[in-house]
Amino acid sequence: MVTRHPGSPAWYVTSKIPLKNKAGRIIGLAGVSRDLQQAARFARPSPVLDHIRKRFAASMEVEALAKLVGMSARSFQRHFKKALHIAPTAYIRQFRIGKACQMLIETDETIHTIALETGFSDHSHLVREFTRALHITPGAYRTRYQSV
Repeated sequence: MVTRHPGSPAWYVTSKIPLKNKAGRIIGLAGVSRDLQQAARFARPSPVLDHIRKRFAASMEVEALAKLVGMSARSFQRHFKKALHIAPTAYIRQFRIGKACQMLIETDETIHTIALETGFSDHSHLVREFTRALHITPGAYRTRYQSV
């Protein structure tokens, strides 16, 4: 845990999110800063984030993640959201979508295979979540970024 001495500057964790126009083109960045002390419980080397990174394709229950840090499920959800400003299930979904993006660019695997390897139940589940998050289908994403 990070301790701060009176009068010392605060440290912050910053997340940057691309802002896209309707055509999907990045037109700017939005940033969110959080006090490092609050985020420290779930920052590296957090057993929860390590577990998600290593086993993102497996089914994950909030109760099991809460056990990793010795909390009840409700308390875990509250602390996770306070520290990272995102619910644990949303974080997992974003992580999986990020891995799908990586696979779409770096491999020629089918959408169905990518869906299964990134923890989605099938290709339609991946397409639905991917499109909702990025406002572009996985196929269009691959076409746009694989050749770049």
